[in-house]
This record gives sequence, structure tokens and C-alpha cells, in this order.
Amino acid sequence: MIWKLSCVLAFVSSAMFIPALADPITNADCTKPQHAQQIINHCSSVKFKVTDERLTALYEKTLAAMNADERSYLKISQDAWSQYRSAQCALEAPPGRRGSMWSAVYTTCARLLTEARIGQLETYLYCDLRTDDAKCAETLATKPQSKTQ
Repeated sequence: MIWKLSCVLAFVSSAMFIPALADPITNADCTKPQHAQQIINHCSSVKFKVTDERLTALYEKTLAAMNADERSYLKISQDAWSQYRSAQCALEAPPGRRGSMWSAVYTTCARLLTEARIGQLETYLYCDLRTDDAKCAETLATKPQSKTQ
């Protein structure tokens, strides 16, 4: 009887860990094309999170490099941009039409707008906006690159 109980407990406890180890969603290779909607949604969310973390780090770095007046305007601009991003992506993925693709549409929109904002902040950080555009373009072309995959 004890042997049977031990076998049952061993089976149940091992079965609880197998799904966690083989979860096809969280273990998906997001660098490759996906076809299952849950995995597409997961990968889209992961890519957005990475991009948003890059934006946050760059925003802090840009703030630190600015004078007090510039910081004040950048904070106002960033708050307004964040509201714009939320509203724009809600427009592209209306909450009233939530289906299986909604999450991927919304987070892809947010990621693309965030990538564009990163470009704007890089301009503020790496370029003196009071100088000529050619020097700025050269500076941006030679700065370290880190793209979201």
C-alpha cells in the first residue's frame, strides 16, 4: 500500500513539473517565425518589453545629459508621447474588438512607436541640435547600435 502511494505521489509531483519545463509559449524561439497565435502574442510582448526597457534606459541617460530647462521639456514631452502611444495603439487595436490577435497588434504597435521614440532620444543625446545636420547624421551613424530582435 505504501509502495502504491509512493508511486502515485511520484507520478503526480513529476507531472506537475513537466508542463513548466516544456511550456511551448514561454520557451518559444521568438527569433523565428511563429504560427500559433498564443506564441505570436507572447513573442510580441517579449519584443515590446525589451524595446521599452531600452527606451527607459536611454531616457534616463538623455535626461542626465541635459540642462535643467531641457530636462523639464523632455519630461513633459515624454509624458505626452507615452499618452500618444497608448491612444494610438488603442486606435489600431480597439479594446472593443479583442480577439486572439489583439495582444499582438497592440504590442507590435507599441514596439514600433517605441523604436521611433528611441531614435528621437538618440538624436537628443548624441547630437547638438544647434549644430549642422551633417555632423549629427555622422554622429548617429557611428554610435553603438543595439536593435531589438
